[in-house]
Amino acid sequence: MTDSLTAALSRTLNQAAAANPYTNAPYTDAMLFGLSGGLGLGYILWEFKKNNTAPVVLGLTRRWNYPTERLAAAAARTGLTFTIHETASTTKADHQLAQACGEDPLAPLIYVDWFHCPFGWVMTASQTPQGWTVQDTGQHPVLISDDVMSEARNAYPSLKHRLIRFTEHKQLKKSELKQNCSDAIKDMSAYLSSGSDSFGLPALKKWHRLLTHDTHKKGWPTVFKRGRNLAPALATLYQRTVLTGTDGRALRPTYAAFLREAAPILNRPNLDHVADLYDRAGVAWRQLGHAALAKDDPLRQALDQRARAHARGGKRGVTNMQTHDAHVQAHLKSASYPADPNLFSTLSEKLRRVYDLETQALQTLDDARE
Repeated sequence: MTDSLTAALSRTLNQAAAANPYTNAPYTDAMLFGLSGGLGLGYILWEFKKNNTAPVVLGLTRRWNYPTERLAAAAARTGLTFTIHETASTTKADHQLAQACGEDPLAPLIYVDWFHCPFGWVMTASQTPQGWTVQDTGQHPVLISDDVMSEARNAYPSLKHRLIRFTEHKQLKKSELKQNCSDAIKDMSAYLSSGSDSFGLPALKKWHRLLTHDTHKKGWPTVFKRGRNLAPALATLYQRTVLTGTDGRALRPTYAAFLREAAPILNRPNLDHVADLYDRAGVAWRQLGHAALAKDDPLRQALDQRARAHARGGKRGVTNMQTHDAHVQAHLKSASYPADPNLFSTLSEKLRRVYDLETQALQTLDDARE
C-alpha cells in the first residue's frame, strides 16, 4: 500500500467485510484512491527568515492539504459513516482513543505529525497490553509506547488530537458505485483545472518557470543562492515523488489502475488510454525525483534506507525508522549542494515533461467523459 489514507481506509473496509458490488471482492487500493478524489498537484516554496529555512511543499493528491476531506469523500463513496473527535486536552484525547479502541467494532484512525513520528499522516490504531499498535502503509503493524503515541499526537497542535471513529457501513449497490466513480473523476478534473498557481496544473507551470528564474524572489537560483537550504529541498523532491506516500511514481500508476477498473463500470473503454498516459506521467515524475539526488548520494541512500524500514514495519519498526531518521537528519545538516544552474536546468526540463504529460492526460480524461 502506498497512500496512508487509502491504506487505513482499506483496513477499515476489510474489517467491515465491505465488498465492491461489481466484483464481490474487497475494494482494491486503486479503487479507494480514485474514490478519495484521486490525483492532485500542489507546489509551495515557503521562506521563514526567523529560522532561516525554505521548505518546499509538494502535493500529489486531490485536496492533499485537507486529508479529512479526502477521507470524507472516500468514506461516503464506499458506504462508511464516521465521527470526528478533536480536543486540545491530552488527557481527554487519551480517554477518547482508549474508549474507541475498547468499544467500537471498527478500529479508529488517528492523525499524527509525520515530522515528529516516523509514520504517515493517517494510521489505524489499536490498544494492546504492551502499548499501542499502529499501521499506515507498512506491511506490518508497529508497536509503540504511550510516550511515542502522545508525542505523535501532540506535536502538531492544529490537528487537535484528531480521532476518526467509524459508526456504520452500508453495502453499496452497483448503481451507487457507478455514480460515485463518475463523481470522483469529475471532482479530480475540476481540481486539476484550478486557476490557482499553487494547486492544479498551474502550480506545475509556475514551478517550472521558477526553477531557473534568477531574478524572481521565489526563483530557485535566488532562494537557494550559494546552496543555502538546497539539501532539504532536493530531499523533499526526491522523497515526495519516489518514496513517501507514493507508489514510486507520484501515485500516477495507482490512479491509472483505478481508471482501468472504472472503465467497464462506467462503460467507457477509452479510459484505458487515459490510464496509459498517467502511467507515462508516473515515469516522468520518477525521472524528476531521481534527477534531484544522484544514486550514490549519501542523503538519497539514507532516505532509501528509511523508506525500506518504514515499508517493513514490524516489531523493530520504530527503532529502525528512528535510527534511519537520525541518519537522514545528520546528512541534511552536513550536506552541501551548490546552486548549480545545470541542476536547476535539468530539473526544469524534467518538470516540463511532467507538465506536458499531465496536461495531455487531463485533456484526454475530459474528452473521455464527454
